[in-house]
Amino acid sequence: MFDILDIQLTDEKAFALLREGNTSGVFQLESSGMQQLLRQIQPKDFEDIIAVLALYRPAPLTIKGEDGLTMVERYVKVQHGEIEPEYLHPDLEEILGVTNGQLIYQEQMMQIAGKFSGFTLGERDKLRKAMGKKDPEVMASLKDKFVKGAISNNYEKEIAEELWNWIEKGAGYLFNKSHSTSYGLISYQTAWLKANDPVKFFASTLSAELQDEEEEVDAKGKKKNKGKKLEKIAFYVEEAKEHGIEIVPPLIGASSHEFREDNGKIVFALNAIRGVGVGAIKQIVNNRPYANFDDFIASNVFKGSEVKKGCVVGLIKAGAFDDTDPDRIEIMERYGATRPKKERTEKPLVTSEDWVDPEATMLRWEKEALGLYLSGHPLSKYSFVPYDSIPVGGKTTVGGEVARIKKIKTKRKQDMAFATLSTPDGNREITIFPRQFSKYESLLEEGKMLIIDGKKEEANILAERIRKA
Repeated sequence: MFDILDIQLTDEKAFALLREGNTSGVFQLESSGMQQLLRQIQPKDFEDIIAVLALYRPAPLTIKGEDGLTMVERYVKVQHGEIEPEYLHPDLEEILGVTNGQLIYQEQMMQIAGKFSGFTLGERDKLRKAMGKKDPEVMASLKDKFVKGAISNNYEKEIAEELWNWIEKGAGYLFNKSHSTSYGLISYQTAWLKANDPVKFFASTLSAELQDEEEEVDAKGKKKNKGKKLEKIAFYVEEAKEHGIEIVPPLIGASSHEFREDNGKIVFALNAIRGVGVGAIKQIVNNRPYANFDDFIASNVFKGSEVKKGCVVGLIKAGAFDDTDPDRIEIMERYGATRPKKERTEKPLVTSEDWVDPEATMLRWEKEALGLYLSGHPLSKYSFVPYDSIPVGGKTTVGGEVARIKKIKTKRKQDMAFATLSTPDGNREITIFPRQFSKYESLLEEGKMLIIDGKKEEANILAERIRKA
C-alpha cells in the first residue's frame, strides 16, 4: 500500500509517461492538445507540469512576439536548448528562469513589482486586481509608482518603463500559479498512479465513469438517466488491455457495482452493462450465490422485482452467466420462452439467424451490451503483422471497427477526418487526409469493419488505403 500524499515529485516513471503524452485519464491532461504539448515540452520536473497547465490557453498558444514565436514555442525552444532565454534585465532571471524566461504567472508579475519597485504585498495585490479589471486610472497611478520605485532602487527609467509596458501587455493572459500548482499536483498524482500502479488507476478511472444514474437530477428535480457512458468505458478498457492488464468479464457471482481490482486483474462492473441498473444490482448482489441461470431467475424474477427483462437480456449478452451456462444463445432462447406469447411472436429474443454463426452472435451481443468486444474480436481471424514490431515511418496494416470518427475541414476548406479503430490488439488512431477522405468517405462510418493500410506515425496511422473487412 502507499499514501498518495507521500509520493515523491521526481518519479521517473511518471515523467516518462508524461513525456510520451500517455495521459488519457490523467487529471487536466487528457485532451489531444495537452498530450501534444507534453510531447513537445518533454517535462523534466514538477515546475514544467505547472507551466503546461498555464500555457495551454489561447493567448500563449497563438499570440506571437516580435521574434515570431508564441509563448509556447519559445518555452519549448528554450527547454531543448535551441535558443537562449532573453531577459530585459539580469535581475529577472531569478524570477523568470523557472519558466524558461517567460512571464507566465500573476505571481511572477507581483515578484517583479516587489523586486524592482519595492511594492509591498498589498500594493502587489492591488496591481494584480487592477490589471485583471483593466482599470485605467488605477493603472496610471501604479505605473507612476512602479517607475519611481524602480528608479529609487537604482534601475534605469528606460528599463522600468519597458518592464512596465511588457507586464501591462501580458496582463490579459497571466495565469494564477497557485491555481496551476494545485491542479498540477493532482495531475502528477494521477500520472504517478497510472505509471506505477496501472491496475488501481484503470479500475478507479473506469469506476469514475459509472456515476450512479440516481445521483443526477435535471432542473426540475427529476432524476436523469445518464446512461453507462459505454463509449468512454470501452476506450479505457482497451487502453488497460494495451497496458497488459487482464479484464475479467462480468460474472453474476463475482462482479460488483463498480470495476474492482482482484489479484492484478480488473473485474468488469455490472453497472457497465446496458440495461442493468443500480436497483437491480443491489438485489442481485443481496440474493447471491446462484447455482446457475435457472437459480438466478428463480431468485430474482418476480412481480415488483428490480430485475426486469432488459436487465436479464443485458446480463446474458454480456456473458454474465458463462461460468455455469456458457451457451448464451441457448439460455437466451430459454428465457425468451418464458415471455408473453405476443412478445415471443413479434419480438423473439433469438432468431434462426443467430444460430448460423454462434460466435459472431456472441460478439455482436457483447458489443450491444458492453459497448466493446471483450471475449474476442470479429477480425481475429485475420493475421496482421504485430503493430509494435513496425518502426515509426514504416508501412502497416490494421483491421478493426470504427469506434469514433471526427470529420473536420482543413485551412483550405477540404474535408478530412480522424478516426479511432478498435482492433483485436487495442485502439489505433487513424488520420485520413483530404485525398484519401474523398476517395473512401463512404466507408468512414462508426460501426463499420475496415482494413486500413498506412504509414505508422508516433501516435497515429496516416491512412493510404481503406477497404471493407
